[in-house]
Amino acid sequence: MFSMRQKRDIAEAVQQLLRTTRHPELPASEIQFLLHVRGASPLSWASIRNNGAVKDPGLNPWNEVQDPMGQPDEGAAQYRAATTLAEAETAARAAGTAARAGTVAAEAETAARAARAAEAGADDADLSE
Repeated sequence: MFSMRQKRDIAEAVQQLLRTTRHPELPASEIQFLLHVRGASPLSWASIRNNGAVKDPGLNPWNEVQDPMGQPDEGAAQYRAATTLAEAETAARAAGTAARAGTVAAEAETAARAARAAEAGADDADLSE
């Protein structure tokens, strides 16, 4: 639901907010937390942990592309490339279908001409007898 940058910014803000409470039970080191955010759709959600707990962050290219302040990164570029490739493949399939339909139509027209020519030839043969 959020880009990596957005998750890090949110985690930093939560860390700072928790520090401002000066609660005596909070550790002096980084505060461990897990924030679960539900989006408007059941398919839209995010789990945000304190930055120190995330050693190898996963990257969702879709979320990266949605970040209006995000910098183009490899994940977003890969997502855009995959999307462009899928669109190109769809267009190629449509063009191939149209080309096949055009070929079938041309073959049908050629067959119709041949049939008309054969019919005209048969009519001429009838007249010559």
